[in-house]
Amino acid sequence: MTNGLNRMTTATAKTIQIYLPTGEPRGIRIAEITTRIVQAILIPRSDLAQGKLRRELDLPGVYFLFGEAEEEVLC
Repeated sequence: MTNGLNRMTTATAKTIQIYLPTGEPRGIRIAEITTRIVQAILIPRSDLAQGKLRRELDLPGVYFLFGEAEEEVLC
């Protein structure tokens, strides 16, 4: 019988790299697992206009918009 500790020690370690293009930790964030080609890009609603200029968004992908609707449309 194995316990949770044994399962944790047999998992393969991964490194997640987070890039802050504006230098702001609450701004646009681009995360990736360094051994994969997958990226996750988080763009706060307040930075959406600036985020739309990112080259990464020209690539095929799955996009989600979270949060409540605002009165002003930024797109």
